[in-house]
Amino acid sequence: MKILGIAGSPRRNGNTDILLAELLKGAVSKGADVQTIYLNKLKITPCEHCDACLKTGKCRIQDDMQQIYNELEQADVIVLASPVQFSGPPALVKAMIDRCQLYWARRFVLKTDSGRQHPGGNFLALLVGGTEYKTLFDAPRLVLGAWCVTMELELQMGLTLRKIDHKKAIQEHPEALVRARELGRTVGDPLRRSERGRGGRV
Repeated sequence: MKILGIAGSPRRNGNTDILLAELLKGAVSKGADVQTIYLNKLKITPCEHCDACLKTGKCRIQDDMQQIYNELEQADVIVLASPVQFSGPPALVKAMIDRCQLYWARRFVLKTDSGRQHPGGNFLALLVGGTEYKTLFDAPRLVLGAWCVTMELELQMGLTLRKIDHKKAIQEHPEALVRARELGRTVGDPLRRSERGRGGRV
């Protein structure tokens, strides 16, 4: 079982980084092979909507997304840990998602294989927001749901945590860290149909 963790926060060692590390510890305890990508360490050019991928199935922009493509295609399970900013994913995460247009082109325009070695795997989202708005996670769920359709992933909103703002505030919520480790132990398990797309909340 290969699990790819994507740290989507603009800052390092904050709340979502901590949650992701705890989840991956749980996965490792079950024998999983884990890899972590920190988006704020990489150069990701936003999609230029040049439509080259509609003809070739490949992105013509050569940057660190090439590394991410390789990891996305090999992973059995993908976990994204991200803050919510202005009711959506931060720019780093959205840039990565938009650059996955090539997978949409392969599947729905060119009618070829997406290139993912393990289609149908789980995608788990760990989302943290500083406010307590009822609709805080609605927009990110829509964005991630659309991405999962393209990437042939089953969306699972693993943790959606409100009122977690200042750096490392998550450490004041040990129950959330325990829940993250528990999710790591089961993240590769097949989802029951009733669980697909649902959110978990601590």
